[in-house]
Amino acid sequence: MVDFLQGMYSGITWLVESDDQLFLVCVCFVGFDAGSIGAINAYRMDFSAEAWCRVHDIGDAVILLENTNMAASCPASPLGLKANQIYFMNNFVADDADLCIFDIEWEMKEITRVHQRDDLLIYRKPFWVLPPYITS
Repeated sequence: MVDFLQGMYSGITWLVESDDQLFLVCVCFVGFDAGSIGAINAYRMDFSAEAWCRVHDIGDAVILLENTNMAASCPASPLGLKANQIYFMNNFVADDADLCIFDIEWEMKEITRVHQRDDLLIYRKPFWVLPPYITS
């Protein structure tokens, strides 16, 4: 569907709808190493050209990725979040419970350790719980 950057031969993709638009998010790995994230790209479907177009702005929204290839989007401002962010747990290889926050506009990745790994025993993979969003 989309080409990987040079040196990246594998990755994981998610489809997500946001504000009546279809997006494809791709987390690309260096070589075939799922423990080494090389790039994170967001694309919007251009239905008139039937092509994915890379974007650096998804409006006032954030995208939440889950390890089961499920994804969701929600408005950023009402939840006190910064827009143009992609959130996911960096557990592609092991249950390390690091939270990754990727800024689409600036193409910057921040990784935050959520748990100490020494005593980490995960019975269920992390998942997102979203508050209801009511439009007026």
